[in-house]
Amino acid sequence: MELTKGMDGLKQKINQHLTAERNAWITSFNSLETEVKQYVSDSAGAYKSLESFDPEKATPKRGNEPDGFSYGYEIVPKLNIKNENIYFPLLYPFLTKRATAIEEGSEFAPFFFNFALRSIISYPLGDCNVYLVDANVSGDFNQLSGIYTRLEEADAEKPYFHYLTMEDERSLLLTELMSIMDSNIRNYVSGYEDLSSYNNENQSMHVPYHFVFIKDIVKAYPNKSQIEKLTKLILSDNARKAGIFLFYTFDRENLKEDPDSYYADTPKALRNLLSMSHIMSRPERLYPSGGLRVEPMATAETANRVKRFVETQKPPISVMTFREVIKQKLSKGDLWNPPFKRQKAHLPFIVGFQNAVKPKEVDVCFKGTSPHIFIGGKTGSGKSILLHNFIINGALRYPPEQLQFYLVDMKGGVSFVPYKHLPHVVALSASSSRHYAMSLLELFSEEHNRRLSLFKREGAPSLDAYNEAQQQKGKKPLPFLFGIIDEFQGLFDSMDEISQNAERLIKEIHKLSRATGIFLALCTQQAPGNVDRSQVGIKMSLVCNPNDSMTLIGNTAASRLRGIGRALININPTGEEKYNQEFQVAFIDEQKELPAYVARIQEIYLNRHNGKDPLDHLIFDDNDRGARLPSWIGSASQEAGSSALPFIYVGIPGFFRKEHVKFLLHRDSQSNVVIVGNDRASALRLTGIIALQFIELYKKAGAKVFITDMQKMTTPTYNKLGCLSGIRGLTHTTASDFKKTLTEVHQILCKRKENPDKSVYEPEVLYAILDIKPDNNFTTSNSSGFSFDEISEKTPITMLSELIEDGPDLGIHVLVYGYNYPNIESVLNTFNNSLLPKMEIKIALRGGNSAKVLRFFASGEPVEHYGEGVILMPEDMGLRYKDENDCGDPFIIYDSLGDRRFSGTPWEKLFINLPNQEI
Repeated sequence: MELTKGMDGLKQKINQHLTAERNAWITSFNSLETEVKQYVSDSAGAYKSLESFDPEKATPKRGNEPDGFSYGYEIVPKLNIKNENIYFPLLYPFLTKRATAIEEGSEFAPFFFNFALRSIISYPLGDCNVYLVDANVSGDFNQLSGIYTRLEEADAEKPYFHYLTMEDERSLLLTELMSIMDSNIRNYVSGYEDLSSYNNENQSMHVPYHFVFIKDIVKAYPNKSQIEKLTKLILSDNARKAGIFLFYTFDRENLKEDPDSYYADTPKALRNLLSMSHIMSRPERLYPSGGLRVEPMATAETANRVKRFVETQKPPISVMTFREVIKQKLSKGDLWNPPFKRQKAHLPFIVGFQNAVKPKEVDVCFKGTSPHIFIGGKTGSGKSILLHNFIINGALRYPPEQLQFYLVDMKGGVSFVPYKHLPHVVALSASSSRHYAMSLLELFSEEHNRRLSLFKREGAPSLDAYNEAQQQKGKKPLPFLFGIIDEFQGLFDSMDEISQNAERLIKEIHKLSRATGIFLALCTQQAPGNVDRSQVGIKMSLVCNPNDSMTLIGNTAASRLRGIGRALININPTGEEKYNQEFQVAFIDEQKELPAYVARIQEIYLNRHNGKDPLDHLIFDDNDRGARLPSWIGSASQEAGSSALPFIYVGIPGFFRKEHVKFLLHRDSQSNVVIVGNDRASALRLTGIIALQFIELYKKAGAKVFITDMQKMTTPTYNKLGCLSGIRGLTHTTASDFKKTLTEVHQILCKRKENPDKSVYEPEVLYAILDIKPDNNFTTSNSSGFSFDEISEKTPITMLSELIEDGPDLGIHVLVYGYNYPNIESVLNTFNNSLLPKMEIKIALRGGNSAKVLRFFASGEPVEHYGEGVILMPEDMGLRYKDENDCGDPFIIYDSLGDRRFSGTPWEKLFINLPNQEI
């Protein structure tokens, strides 16, 4: 009886104990339930069954990164009255592991492929990079073809997943991982436990994780040194801290010693790696009476769903901005007061964020590192936004009297157009013409030499020293000059005189101008080899391909950048990768914010100067260029403040000058004009521009203009200048009347020769021959069928020769146009005494080997676009000649009306009949 009572008591105590244990477990589980549900809902890719993964509903969120990957579940049976099972997820906490090793053929082998899939789908696209390494090109990872790219494919749309099968790629990965680890620890992990901790606090500047999956490690990396590199990677837990998570499989057969093997040392290296790794084994049960279920290897259908997830997802954009800081500065309306306190020989600019709260500055330093800048990056990488940061933050920090910009956009885009009204911008070109960029280099070279002379006179070694001396004397200081040429590789599109001079001037400025406060920032998508990088101290690159990265910053790390606006800066002379500094370019809205910033800065500046801008600004915009006819064309005084000489204006300069391009037809030998080029419409329009001004300028004296159009009737531009017929003093004829017109003009010459003293009072005459060529009209003998009167029994070429040689002294000038240089040369070089040197004004248009008319040794095409030209004239008329190698001034021929007073006049007819385009 007592035994029965004792047994009943023991049974009761056991039941009480089990009940207590069950209740304790339920309480414990309930405390985890909320967190588990959160994992399941917010990180489905990490915690839910792969077979239930739905790519349409999976939306990983930044800030919900998983702590581990699910690989199955534990069944906790019959813990509640409903007689239902509770499934507790089995999570592999990779965040705490140096590396993970899985044995080939073990029950855990499926986890390897499954974990790779989970790493792809557990993060917002772009927040992690996944490397799938397999020496077998047809291995399991090949199921993901279509979403992975080659390791160096920085230009791919989604370059986040890589399948590495080739030996060179697998070796390159080891080098890249070491670089990533070094960069992340130095730039981000410092001050944090690991990269995960950094990302949790700095989600707006998220740094991507890197997952590496190596299938059968000895086959992928059979060399001892390669495995030792992996060991070095995880040593001291550095890889994990840097956000690099290594998973690999191994075969126990590869641990056996084989002294005869070519890779005899590999087993030892592998054992060393395994000793530092976590080898997956069956987990301990949380509840002894439960059961474990591990997840089988994902099916092909699951892999396809993962592919669909990648194909439909878009990378999140990290928006880091100085918007509030800028607005606060501009709202005060008192910029540059007090002035920014900079150290001597330093000129810092803010370009973005070093981390989520710390701005990144670029110091244009006069001492030590060269102050000049390279900026590169592929299309869409954020290069233009980086330039906006540089310009706007510079303008907010320094007044126009201290810092001035010269901006050139060689792609002719609109990136710089908002700066037309920025007070700091002295000159701006949104033109693809190489001449603008070239003239900036020439201007900087001249300014450097001018400043050196001033410094020498003052005994000052640098701009800072010179400005201090000037301020003590109450004089204005000199500003820092910063030239920014975007897509500068356009300077080297053709190997000609421009590219040679550009290369020479860039080297000269890079080498000499730091002390004079003149700096260059050269920006590009594809850096040409013409620029010596050793003379550039500040090298910045956004994402680009490995070759361009090497050219720009001296190493390939920029090809591994991920995300819009991610950039590297390297100020080491050799460009070693360990000196790279990564940062995030601050976002600026180009459409709304940028114009508003510029307008407000201009308003503040004008308020400081009583509504007047004391600086002279030169703006050239291809998007709204319009070589408009100025209102003072044809007036006796021409431009206000200029001399009353009868200049003829032909267009606006194609370089940084405000003065329009002009020349003088004066009464002196050689004052004639020759035009060469395939651009017929521009040649005729130019002839009309000259003719109309010629008549207006000499109207009182009764000026006469004769135009003979020698073009064939089938030529599209034939007789287009006939629209000028009827103008008093202008005679327009065609080839059929050539003999008559030439003879008439030659007879005027003969009469003036008979009485040269009276010719001073005779009216000016201009004779234009269009489309001159070596046909029957121009022969050395009178075999053309022409009959001449007794006064002038001469051939056409003889008469033309006399007009060119003797006419200018007597007030008669000749203009000839040839479609190409051979046509001109064949006619004007008929005699031993060439007539070309007698043509004082030489104009080259697009095509037709026109360079030879400028300087007879010139090469290449001087003009690239319709409606443009290069003019060579005497030095006293030229705008910028410095030495005998200068081949003229580029200009844009007037192509539109700039004043209503020209409406309904022959000017309007001229521009309508001969627009700025090929006809």
